[in-house]
Amino acid sequence: VDDGVHGRELWRTDGTAAGSSLVRDINVGADGSDPWLLPDHQRNAVRFGDHIYFTADNGQQGRELWKTDGTTDGTSQVEDINPGSTGSYPEGLTVVGSKLFFSASTADDYNTELWISDGSNTGTKMVKEINPDDSAYPQQLTEMNGTLFFSANDGQLGFELWRSDGTAEGTIMVKDTNPIDDNNHRLGWFTIFDNRLFFTVTRDAADGSLYNELWVSDGTSEGSRLFKDLNAYNLVVMDGALYFRASGGLWRSDGTESGTTLVKELSASLLTVAGGRLFFIGPPSVLWISDGSAAGTVPLREFPLGFADCDHELFSVGDDIFACFLDETYGLELWMSDGTKSGTRLVRDIEPGFDHSLPDPQIQFRDRLYFAATYRGDRELWVTDGTESGTRLAVDFNKSADED
Repeated sequence: VDDGVHGRELWRTDGTAAGSSLVRDINVGADGSDPWLLPDHQRNAVRFGDHIYFTADNGQQGRELWKTDGTTDGTSQVEDINPGSTGSYPEGLTVVGSKLFFSASTADDYNTELWISDGSNTGTKMVKEINPDDSAYPQQLTEMNGTLFFSANDGQLGFELWRSDGTAEGTIMVKDTNPIDDNNHRLGWFTIFDNRLFFTVTRDAADGSLYNELWVSDGTSEGSRLFKDLNAYNLVVMDGALYFRASGGLWRSDGTESGTTLVKELSASLLTVAGGRLFFIGPPSVLWISDGSAAGTVPLREFPLGFADCDHELFSVGDDIFACFLDETYGLELWMSDGTKSGTRLVRDIEPGFDHSLPDPQIQFRDRLYFAATYRGDRELWVTDGTESGTRLAVDFNKSADED
């Protein structure tokens, strides 16, 4: 949060003004340390032990790994991984037992490799230099059965499936998924289902487009194979089944090839599970819901103007989903759905009329959604319980937007 005095810094709140306070001015002055705290797709923040680990820039050592217990004295830099002002830019923070894994860049040609930490300065170190000549770029860090699985490039075989137990000798490639073309593929959508790792391998199709094969692994080379030849994306798990978007529409799998079937023929995106139901967006900009059957896959509401400048995301809170949509009457505002047509509605018109509050869902806390929104020209923290009356300015950090 930027309060207009300290820059963007680390704060804590219980949702009230009295319970909100600056934790620490990491980069002293008005510039701010810009802490990356939200568990986004890069996983730049995670709970590990009694602390929250995140990245921040103190203005002297660049973006590095930090931790906090919510107090000023308990907020500190873990290690200056890349000495100097550039920073190591840790990403993919992933807890596996008593270990915290992440990727980081060092001063040695800014190579990005796999790192590990126990939370101490001396216990933070590179696991293995997977690519001695360049960067391994570890991605998709995922825990399965006490082992870290990830994608990395060793400089010879391209991006492949790897695993690590936190030691150099225990960090090995699991499978060469593309022995014919070593460099022209990527791995993505790591998802744990049925005690196995499902993922996609992206290749160039004959027509020049990208094609995602669906693979599965039990963690061994022999148990890693092409699962089904489908152009698969957006893997999610719901009620003992794997759902994904693939050739022809929305698909469902029970973990067997014969039990992998088409649910409905339509282009589905942003698959999100809430309350044992699957929400997604279908063309052109229609919110859908599915119980996993063709008959139970139905549209809820069309948003003709779509997402526009909103983040393309459906955010689940309990049994409901929230999203930012562009409406011809209300502009860019926060909407929600409880899975029914009547319950798919505007939460609140924060900037009345066609002005835009540009809501950005941030995090769920105590059955409430906290989100950033623009109100009377200021970007502030808001909270909602899903009702209009329960949607309010959580804390006026800038002290300049007086709410009616």
